[in-house]
Amino acid sequence: MRQEAAQNNGSVVELEPGGSLLSWEPPRELPELANESAFGRAIAQALFQSGCIRAAEIVARRWRFPGAFHRRNEGVSGPRFAILCYHRIGIHGVPLYSGLPRRVFEKQIAYLRKHYRILSLEELLEQRESAKSDKPGIVITFDDGYADLYSEAFPVLRKYEVPATIYLVAGAIQSGEIPWYDRIFVAFQIAPADRLMKELGLPGATDLETPKQRLVAAARYIFTLRALADTERRERCDFLQRLFPLPRGPIMNRMLNWDQIRQMQSAGISFGSHTVSHPVLSRVSPHDLLRELRDSRQVLETELQRPVPDFSYPFGSQDSFNDDTCTQLAALHYRSAVTSLPGLNTRETNPLALHRVTYCETSSLAIFAARLSRLFLSAAGSVV
Repeated sequence: MRQEAAQNNGSVVELEPGGSLLSWEPPRELPELANESAFGRAIAQALFQSGCIRAAEIVARRWRFPGAFHRRNEGVSGPRFAILCYHRIGIHGVPLYSGLPRRVFEKQIAYLRKHYRILSLEELLEQRESAKSDKPGIVITFDDGYADLYSEAFPVLRKYEVPATIYLVAGAIQSGEIPWYDRIFVAFQIAPADRLMKELGLPGATDLETPKQRLVAAARYIFTLRALADTERRERCDFLQRLFPLPRGPIMNRMLNWDQIRQMQSAGISFGSHTVSHPVLSRVSPHDLLRELRDSRQVLETELQRPVPDFSYPFGSQDSFNDDTCTQLAALHYRSAVTSLPGLNTRETNPLALHRVTYCETSSLAIFAARLSRLFLSAAGSVV
């Protein structure tokens, strides 16, 4: 198969035969990826190697320390759980904003297996009232349903006998095509810079010289679209697609298929709903809100032949859902919904607004361990 390339103001973004960007390194600027300074990495590594992080984890089982919501040290009065949010495992191809090598993911899982209780989402919901251990609990989740989860994450989860929940964008799984925001990321990589600037009215200071700059510009454009009413957001996406038709390589066969999903399900992996089309739910009409929540679940239950009671809010930020969203979820008898709002989950946490941490996609195991330890040690981390 031939390689495809796009001219980018003097630089070239090459695509592998399957449509993957060559020599890709996720930029630090994206909000989805935690900022890691060289100094911070060095400090975390020193704490990790000295055993201080492990000592903090042991203390965190019994105590919470002063934070934004507490002025004094407090004993832990009930079980606390962290839900981790990943998107995909792998370093090539779509989604371009996410890249975690399998070997790093396996180190994270091995660390969690040794130092925490890894629970299924169902076990978390059952043990919120009465945990079986004072050891902090961890739940592993993935959003969207990218194909790399089958080839890269699934073998690791099986090896360590670790449960996980994958939230599927039903429309993307049905069609095999990537969601709308991924299309924008790809379009910004392959389209001529001058046309992007002119046709989309990008700010004059926008840099599009390198793939990294284009990724940041695409993220900013997506954030702009997220603030629009969903009908206008769809119109803008359709306009962009007409301007810059995308090659099939980067956009097709990037999602899990039903055979892979059923095989993972038979091995103990759980699946939840992540809407039909991944809109910003606070920006959709009441009719479309019902369709996104109800139809996505119906598709999954039909294909998987089992109930699908769990949900993940697209984007998951405070402004991406509202009271109407939660009310509709309750009316449809969903038992849980996860956000991207940081923090721990306790017996007081609303099961339709569970907290998740989104800093999993770091290449440093020391930083990963330090952040989790700090989360459980902090009083603020356990307040909802």
